[in-house]
Amino acid sequence: MIQQSKYVASQAWCTPVANYLLVKASAYIGLPADINAFLPGVAVVIAHFFLLLLTFVNVPSIEDVRFKVDVARARKTLTKMRADASDEEKVSIDNALATLRSKQIEKTLRDVDYSMELHKHSLKNDIESM
Repeated sequence: MIQQSKYVASQAWCTPVANYLLVKASAYIGLPADINAFLPGVAVVIAHFFLLLLTFVNVPSIEDVRFKVDVARARKTLTKMRADASDEEKVSIDNALATLRSKQIEKTLRDVDYSMELHKHSLKNDIESM
């Protein structure tokens, strides 16, 4: 989920890219010069909707991807190690796998709590602005 500061940074990056693409497209298509004055505003709108689309699709953050990769790698390694481990080591590996599962559960609950806080905050701001 894109946080507010990352959204603003992404907006600042996407707007010039959208503006560049619009200018190139207008030159290729051959639009009148009068329309070029509106291209920066249209670029802001396009960048905004592009970022909303990314949010709607729920593109994970780098931290989320890193967490998933690390957990998957750790689970795969522990599962491989379990095959030729002694009984004591198997108990230790099972405990480590249980710890990984509990960390995934904690992260999932933290993500839900964070989303709820964002939702409450946005509702509070909407009510205050009325």
